[in-house]
Amino acid sequence: MSDPGLRFQVLGPLQAWRGDATLKLGPVQQRVVLAVLLLQQNRPIGRQQMINAVWGEAEPRCAANLLHRHVSGLRRVLEPDRPARAAPGQLAWTDTGYLLSVPAGRLDLEIFDREVDRARKARTEGDLSVAADGLRSALALWRGPACEGLAGPFLDAQRDRLGERLIGIVEERIELDLAIGDHADLIPELRHLITEHPLRERLYGLLMLALYRSGRQADALAAFQDARVLLRDELGVDPAAPLQRLHQQILTGDPELAAVAYRDIPADGDSTLVPAQLPVPAQLPHSMPGFSGRRAQLDQLN
Repeated sequence: MSDPGLRFQVLGPLQAWRGDATLKLGPVQQRVVLAVLLLQQNRPIGRQQMINAVWGEAEPRCAANLLHRHVSGLRRVLEPDRPARAAPGQLAWTDTGYLLSVPAGRLDLEIFDREVDRARKARTEGDLSVAADGLRSALALWRGPACEGLAGPFLDAQRDRLGERLIGIVEERIELDLAIGDHADLIPELRHLITEHPLRERLYGLLMLALYRSGRQADALAAFQDARVLLRDELGVDPAAPLQRLHQQILTGDPELAAVAYRDIPADGDSTLVPAQLPVPAQLPHSMPGFSGRRAQLDQLN
């Protein structure tokens, strides 16, 4: 029997289901109101805050009435069987504003946050494969830009914020794959990402490291030159110190690069290259069983 509970997706076009049935969420502004409530993730939002989030400086004179109409329409969609005089349960008015209650596991953004936290915990514990798998699971939830197709001051800002977070998690996953030892397979993905995000130096650093570890030192150096030319042309700046340091290490064939990993990634996903030594063999060499093919020399020594 299918679960009759509500489910929501905001990591891509806004969608909602009751069990297996897709819900019709109403006109555009009504969907914008729902998207704002969902992005609040179980936090109340005041009436004027909601008006500002939906309309911003283009607030109409009848904004309060329009908001009330959209909230009423959403309540009919979310709780179609609620008696007319019964208090709303899913979308309620509280002392601090409108509150849309979404249980754990019913919103893709909440699941994404949980998977990222689980992956980072695994990384802290040294289980890089589990960490990489966790980030892949989190990234698989994305179907496009957040609340794609909807607009409003709040949604536009949140879409930019979540988009920035998304590319940071992608970079973090690639860092883990590099630490695990997947080098050559990452190069096409990194080149594609750089075409979409040409000013992110972190991506150039990952590409340079992947190329170098794949035995392509010249290509790694060329990637740095591409980054330097682009940054100078677009922003009038040189690459930051971490990328220049990596370039110098590649230029000199620094043996540390064979053991470079990214670690201690803070919550915002920023990181720099730091050396992490590979395990040093602690075993003594096997005893020499004896020379072979040197009988004449051995007789002379005796």
